[in-house]
Amino acid sequence: MKKYMPLIAIFVGVFLIILSIGFIVSSPKDETSSTTSSNESSNTEASQSKTVKAEETMTLAAEGVTPSELKIKKDTKVIFKNETENQWQPHDNNNLYQSEVLEKGDTYEYVFDAAGEYSFHSHVGGPGGVITVE
Repeated sequence: MKKYMPLIAIFVGVFLIILSIGFIVSSPKDETSSTTSSNESSNTEASQSKTVKAEETMTLAAEGVTPSELKIKKDTKVIFKNETENQWQPHDNNNLYQSEVLEKGDTYEYVFDAAGEYSFHSHVGGPGGVITVE
């Protein structure tokens, strides 16, 4: 048993490192977003911490995301709105933002403050899209 102790210690150490990385990756990275359920009050304090110059909406409907491609200026708030019976969870492919799971009528807001192309998908199924910030 004593000869296996260093090996067990290494496995425990690796497990703890992987667990720590998981918590770091899943922690919120930006405070420029909020989720609003149709059954709860709006929480826009975080998204209002930056100067919002414009607002656009991307809606999930029966025919898909409308618009599926969006061109905006820096400091534009994008509202993701679910109008279907299906769950939707918009998530940037580069881990910039991730909404909570949106039920019908729920919204998620994010302020884009840097130029670039931001593709997104949904973690619970459903379509994604592209947001280009100029």
